[in-house]
Amino acid sequence: MEIKSSDGIEPADTRDEFVDEIYMDGFGRTVKNGSDIRKRIQGEKEDSHVIQLLRDLYKVKPRDLPNKYKDKSLEAIKTRFPNFSEPIVRFELQLRLCSVRGAKRFTAPNMLLVGPPGIGKTYFMKELCAALGVSFQSISMSLASEGFYLTGLQRGYGTSTPGQLAKAMAKSKSINPFILLDEIEKSCWKGSDGRKGVENPILQMFERGSAGEVQDLCLETSLDLSEVTYICTANSIDGIPEPILSRMTIFNIPRAEGSMLQRIAESVLNEAVVEDLGITGVRVFATPDVAEVFNDVVSPRTIRNAAASIMAPQLIAFPGRDEIHICADDIIPHMPSMPLPEVVAEGRSIGFHANV
Repeated sequence: MEIKSSDGIEPADTRDEFVDEIYMDGFGRTVKNGSDIRKRIQGEKEDSHVIQLLRDLYKVKPRDLPNKYKDKSLEAIKTRFPNFSEPIVRFELQLRLCSVRGAKRFTAPNMLLVGPPGIGKTYFMKELCAALGVSFQSISMSLASEGFYLTGLQRGYGTSTPGQLAKAMAKSKSINPFILLDEIEKSCWKGSDGRKGVENPILQMFERGSAGEVQDLCLETSLDLSEVTYICTANSIDGIPEPILSRMTIFNIPRAEGSMLQRIAESVLNEAVVEDLGITGVRVFATPDVAEVFNDVVSPRTIRNAAASIMAPQLIAFPGRDEIHICADDIIPHMPSMPLPEVVAEGRSIGFHANV
């Protein structure tokens, strides 16, 4: 790739992080005031974590475009998450526009997924982004008590720290990631003075025009977030300010049932085998009764957290087996706040699905 500095001289190493301008479609950086950033990084007079964040934000990164297998990938997502069909259709439309018109980047309208806890809203978005091949970052909004949670606390305070937006963009592999604002309804929208909550920063983030100049008070630099897509999750829209709601497309997600829940559990356990346990060559199957375990306590995240304990007995007992079958009785003992099934005289387990 051809990269040139502002004076037209081609650097010996085209990966030079201090190149001021990039004359090539498909690449960019989150912060653009190159000379100032360069001085600050080279001066090394600031805290090491601030210097590292500035380095990561100034790196040249690509713009994500969906992978060439996106159609097949979306069909697989549809099968696994049928209760998310409405947002999937919206993503399909965006993908079609991107493909037909030869878009140079991939963004989507900001969305809000509303539904009861435990239906896999966060898990769905993570899996969707993985299928599309686009970068994904997540910010927990239940901790957002003031605006500086997102945009940083200015230096001079003992607890000064960069904001979650800068941290998410530093970790992102692209300059147009999907950022999940998880449990957004739990945010503190306004402080006692009416200004210090997260409403104003989010309004700026959601507007493409103003998102290019989001200031991080700790880093003392502006972030270009104009190519970011925000996907929010909430259990309800109660308490979310109308100006915020008006800037998102809202989708009401119903609770999945039956075989869908079985497939979700199966997917979570197969992911955990590889990513959490480091075991390859083993396929995990969930039996139909696993669907009856799901309730307000048992969610995909809960099963993922307990996956090692759930699968360990079979993985240890049958070391040469390339597939294992997990049933409801394998899961129930490892679920928090869930009563164990009753045992009747014949030795059969019943009762765990009584209040599903």
